[in-house]
Amino acid sequence: MSDASPAPPEQAGAAARFLVVNDMPMLVLGMGDTDGDRELWRRLGVAGLTGIPGFYGFNFPRGAQVGFTLTFEHMRLEDDQAKGLLQIPRSSVDADWLLTAKRMKGTMLAVGLDLDLDPDSSDKEVCDLLDARAKEATASNVYDHDIRAAIVGVAEPREGLPLFF
Repeated sequence: MSDASPAPPEQAGAAARFLVVNDMPMLVLGMGDTDGDRELWRRLGVAGLTGIPGFYGFNFPRGAQVGFTLTFEHMRLEDDQAKGLLQIPRSSVDADWLLTAKRMKGTMLAVGLDLDLDPDSSDKEVCDLLDARAKEATASNVYDHDIRAAIVGVAEPREGLPLFF
């Protein structure tokens, strides 16, 4: 019998693209294909992110049990029990997206496994990629690589000094 503990599971990672589409904030996450990515993918499905049949002409569903919490250092994707699913350094968050998401108190969130998000792609090219990928998954009934999406909240808890009277 070995005293060695099992290796920790691989952490999920994602490439993030911050877009503002028709004055609406949208965050697109392109995840890899590690065990950690697949576990995050599963947890997002359980939390209510659902496959969409396409991007253009379709509304993102509401009611997912995840949302983003902004801290001084990070933007954390959390489930309804405040368990952190993913965090993005706040310094990496696009300023225009952040202002729009805070004003609207939410964002469109689209997530795909093996979704190659080229940082040099235009916003339109990213939307075209989402549309093509979603339609391809719907047509082929291969839902392990569909685009999961939802409208999710974005909150920045106010922490201040206590008031003394």
